[in-house]
Amino acid sequence: MAEFRTRSAALAPITADPATRTVRATVSTGAAVPSRDSLGPFLEMLDLNGVDPAALIGIPVLDRHRQDSVDRVLGVVTAAGRDAAGLWADLKISDRAAGIWADIAGGILRSVSIGYQVLTWQEGRAADGARTRTAT
Repeated sequence: MAEFRTRSAALAPITADPATRTVRATVSTGAAVPSRDSLGPFLEMLDLNGVDPAALIGIPVLDRHRQDSVDRVLGVVTAAGRDAAGLWADLKISDRAAGIWADIAGGILRSVSIGYQVLTWQEGRAADGARTRTAT
C-alpha cells in the first residue's frame, strides 16, 4: 500500500487572478526535507522526474488534507507543469471559499501543504553520509 506524505508548498500571490480565482503554487522544488522513520532520521526527497504533471489536473484542493465532506473541498488543480523552480500547479479556488481567496490574493496565505502517495522509495546516502530516501 502506498504511504501518504505531506510537505509545504509556496503560493505566489503575485499570480493571483481575481477573474478566474486562480493562483500558482510551487508544489515541490525537490529539496531534501528532514524526516524520521523506525530506522531513525533521514532526508526525504521527491523524484520530480517521476511525476506526471498532467496527473495533478483535476485533483481537489482540500482543507487540511481532510476528505470527509464536500465542505473540505476548497478548489481544484486546473493546470500543472515543471519550470526552473520545480513542480507547479494552478489552483482554482471555489466561490464558497471567498475568505480563503481574499487571504491568498492579499498575500496573507502564502503556503499550502501538498499530500502525495509514495509508491516506492529509493534508499541512498548524501555526500555527507546522511541517510536519504527518495520518493519515486
